[in-house]
Parts: sequence; structure tokens; C-alpha cells
Amino acid sequence: MGKDFKKLEEYFKKAKSNHIAFQGYCHSCKQLTTVTIDLEDDGKLKIKGGAVYFPDIIPIDEEQVQDFFIKCDSCFKDDPVLRDYQSCQVWSRVVGFYRPVNSFNKGKVQEMKMRKNFKVPEKEMLKVA
Repeated sequence: MGKDFKKLEEYFKKAKSNHIAFQGYCHSCKQLTTVTIDLEDDGKLKIKGGAVYFPDIIPIDEEQVQDFFIKCDSCFKDDPVLRDYQSCQVWSRVVGFYRPVNSFNKGKVQEMKMRKNFKVPEKEMLKVA
């Protein structure tokens, strides 16, 4: 639960506000949903509209990866557990061996963002007889 609170702290700092809203489709019923979270003066959270879940992954390209899932109020009341969710572990080759991307430090994450894919022309490929 501590990681989720740290993630929310990041969102509050980024918004420079005590009010944040998450909008997307409910993970269960696929209806458009807005979940609002207010940070009260006493440090308690006031959540309206459902629930927000944060997966245990580090997005490499934040514009392409949604880093949260939401459930609407009625689906959350029916079943508060996020079901049918399986995080995908991405591996990449680093310095001669494969490592999961979610174990990368900030420097490796930045290095991965800067990588460029290329295709070797067929005539330059080595042919094994």
C-alpha cells in the first residue's frame, strides 16, 4: 500500500494541488469513469467515483503506457479486487545479458528511451554456409 501512496504524492506534487482526477474506462464494465481524490488538511484522502490501481511497472515511454487502472463505484462495491490483470514484464539486453526493465535504475531507463532501432540491409548480413 505504501507504493500507491508514494505514487499519489507524485501526482499531487505534479498537479500542485490537493485535488486530482483520474479519467478512463472502468477495468470491469468498460464505462467511462472519473475518480477524484482530495487530500484533506489532516492528511486523509477523500476518494469519490471508484478506485485507482497502480501496476508494478516502470513505464519506459510515459506517453504510451497508462500507469493506472480504475474501477467505477458500482464495480468496486461488487468486487474491490482488480481481477484479470497480469503485469507484463519486459526484458532487455544490457551489457551482454538480459535484465527485466522494471529493475533498471534511472540512468538505464533514460538510456533505454534514447535507443534507436535499425535494420541491417540484407546484402550486409553475414550468410552462414
